[in-house]
Amino acid sequence: MWQLLSQIVGQKVSKSNLCSILQRYQTSLTITNWGDAIDVCHFYGRETNLQTLRDWILDRRCRVVGIFGWGGIGKTALSVKLARELESQFEYIIWRSLRQAIDPKDLLDEILPILVGAEVHESSIDLLMQQLRQKRCLLVFDNVESILQAGAKNGCYLTGYEGYGEIFQRISDEKHQSCLVLTSREKPNGIAQREGVNLPVRSMQLAGLSIADAYHILVDKGLGSSPLAQQNLINYVGGNPLALKLVATSVQNIYRTHLFG
Repeated sequence: MWQLLSQIVGQKVSKSNLCSILQRYQTSLTITNWGDAIDVCHFYGRETNLQTLRDWILDRRCRVVGIFGWGGIGKTALSVKLARELESQFEYIIWRSLRQAIDPKDLLDEILPILVGAEVHESSIDLLMQQLRQKRCLLVFDNVESILQAGAKNGCYLTGYEGYGEIFQRISDEKHQSCLVLTSREKPNGIAQREGVNLPVRSMQLAGLSIADAYHILVDKGLGSSPLAQQNLINYVGGNPLALKLVATSVQNIYRTHLFG
């Protein structure tokens, strides 16, 4: 057996290195499609959030995980960072933004050929569920609020986008070995009634960054003000990363205008 494994992976395999080799081998076999996912090489904090999400997905085997919060709070960056870290644990990883309110049928037309590994003549939720049962897949749908009615407190879908509700419902309710991660400013209809601390559907309400983590954004922006001024600025925007970057840029522009006229 050891000789056969060694031939397959191209190096000597023993009891001492079996786990590490299999993990690297699995990583190389993971099929990923990141769509227009952002670069997260500059990622700030969120280790506690990441650990909770990893636990839900890997240990608790949750079927649906929601990341919810205000615009600019860092949901997109967190979802990409999470998927990058979990790459070795899945056979397929597909990340998609719904910012352009893509039709649910068009979304299935995009992702099903990736999962099937061949052209799909008729996309359907049934086929999606079949793939999620047969393979260990991580799907990430970002900006889900784009397919919801603005201001609707019950998370109703836009007319013509109700198909997403069926997709989310079936992934939540049916047994399979995959996971769907959603990010949204609002919670889609049906998620709240299915989630629970001991259920396969969980949700996280994302808060602002801590003072220590947000400080690094100011450093990278080149805003070298006093610690007290930095803390006041971070508190003013509630630790919202996007708001902090925008305010820091405005402060820099005002300073340059004042200095150079």
